[in-house]
Amino acid sequence: MKKIDFKSIIRHHDLQFAKRIYPSIQFCNNVAEDENICKLTEAYLREILDVCKSDVWDEDTLFTTDVVFKFAAQLPEVFLQDIDVEDVVGFWLSYYMGNICSGIEDPELTYRLLVHMFYSYDGRGFVYSYVPSPDVIKVVVNKVDYSTEHLLRRCRIVQDEESIKEYIHFYTNQSEIDLIKDICRDSFYADFHPLPDDCLVLALQMIKSGLYKEWIERFSNIIVPFLKAEMFQSLQDAETVISLFECLVDDESSNSKASRIMLMNEWFHLLVREQSLYISPWQIDMYDDMMELLADNHKTSGERIKQLVYDGLKAFIDYAGCAEVSEWLFGKSMKANDVIEINGAHNIILSYAQEYVANESSIESYNLKAKDLHYLSFVAKQFAKVGIADERRNELLEGIWSFIESEDFYWSSALEPQNLEDMRSIAKCISIKYDDGLIGSIMRRFRVLYEGINACYINQWHKKADKECYVFCVLFFMLECDNIDNETKKKIFNHISSSLLKQVNCCGMDLIVEHNYRMPLIVAEVMADQIVTECKDEFENNLAIATYEKNVVMVVLSFAKSPISSDAKTIIKNYRDGDWLTIRQDHLRRNRKNEVQDTENLFAKLL
Repeated sequence: MKKIDFKSIIRHHDLQFAKRIYPSIQFCNNVAEDENICKLTEAYLREILDVCKSDVWDEDTLFTTDVVFKFAAQLPEVFLQDIDVEDVVGFWLSYYMGNICSGIEDPELTYRLLVHMFYSYDGRGFVYSYVPSPDVIKVVVNKVDYSTEHLLRRCRIVQDEESIKEYIHFYTNQSEIDLIKDICRDSFYADFHPLPDDCLVLALQMIKSGLYKEWIERFSNIIVPFLKAEMFQSLQDAETVISLFECLVDDESSNSKASRIMLMNEWFHLLVREQSLYISPWQIDMYDDMMELLADNHKTSGERIKQLVYDGLKAFIDYAGCAEVSEWLFGKSMKANDVIEINGAHNIILSYAQEYVANESSIESYNLKAKDLHYLSFVAKQFAKVGIADERRNELLEGIWSFIESEDFYWSSALEPQNLEDMRSIAKCISIKYDDGLIGSIMRRFRVLYEGINACYINQWHKKADKECYVFCVLFFMLECDNIDNETKKKIFNHISSSLLKQVNCCGMDLIVEHNYRMPLIVAEVMADQIVTECKDEFENNLAIATYEKNVVMVVLSFAKSPISSDAKTIIKNYRDGDWLTIRQDHLRRNRKNEVQDTENLFAKLL
């Protein structure tokens, strides 16, 4: 009998599961080497299997406590020391049953056993040894209904036949653009609408038997995306996704951009899940030899996973083209809070993947009209790196500005790593050929008109300010570009900062100033403090005068590494000794002690 590869189990499950199952695997691998015990087990299980073949079996539990202990009584005492007999020996019986059932050629019995074993306690070891004949699985699969109507009928969110028609009509008529937008949301894969038991079990068996073409046929014929995604429950490793992807693109009737992206997303998620297992150091406990395996996996995981990333992307590029793969990949963003294991794993896999695709992509392959800012900023970065003709650069920048103007644009109004990287990439692309007129036209294009006969409605202020502030940040990051001389940088800074402060002054709405304008103000302060230091005092003075919300002023100035200007310091002192006394009392009366403490910490830092 083959042994269970514990390392492969670690790859597909979390540490708690690995700890729980390890004693059973250790027992199985030990007794599998004993020929007498294997013969004893087979004879014992043949009687149970005969019951399964008869009409008497009503799919009750096979490996009850009595059955397990009756078998355990026949084993040498040495094998039973220091184990949970019911759990470990029951696992062995289930595991050996999978080995016996692998030779069954009866499709009906195979179907009954599969569904029972995978959804009962009997199957806890069965799944690791059962290797059915692909021909038998083909027959069984063809008898199971994978139609969208059937899956919806069995789905918990569908109430009646009319709902089924509505779902099918909606997704049949959905545009590919909207569908791709839907399936690229992280939350799409977090939803859970399980397939019927037999459909899910047989999806797993198709993968296990290498019936990738058959799996793809079922996957492609499901119309509703969230039900298609449930087929991914049968996948355990990224390598399998590559085989499925190759079958998909070879089948013209199944091949579609949305299906390709769904498979690439699942490939990415599986790598992230595996990588997350290796981020935190394992805690040593009673299973010392298990921990040795874990530690060994931990040491070798980095290079192995990196190679998996490269192999997968090479296959995607070969079959789908560099433009589609790079657009999909660079539409993903880094996670801000990477101390969380899954976020850290996401960032590791994404960095491996983006580095590979950036090196493999040709300038000609880029889509300059893509509707994704992360991707467009990646293209801008590549343009800045290698240099590009003015026409292509202008076309790209126009694509970026058009997307920011669109309803699809959103940013978190936070200076997170991904946002900073995007902004810097766009800024470098602009600076390839500096043009003062271009900066002025960009600012005019995104300026929010708070006053005047053409002023926008107040309900549009927040959304328009969101776009304007993003563009302000991008333009400020031009000051980091080495190809612009210092005098020009001072001119650029004064031009952009004066326009920004005017907007802050005109807005007059505290929430928008605090939520939106604070971000470009912080970027401006950092630039003045570290790059155009000659402009620092004047900017800080104007900031303190123009901005009514003095808490925002103090937050912005707190990003300075060098002392703030004396005039700005005087304004803050006057605020502390005047208006703040009243505001402080109001905060305390409203039980806002945290706000009071934050403000007084800023006073202590700045004064």
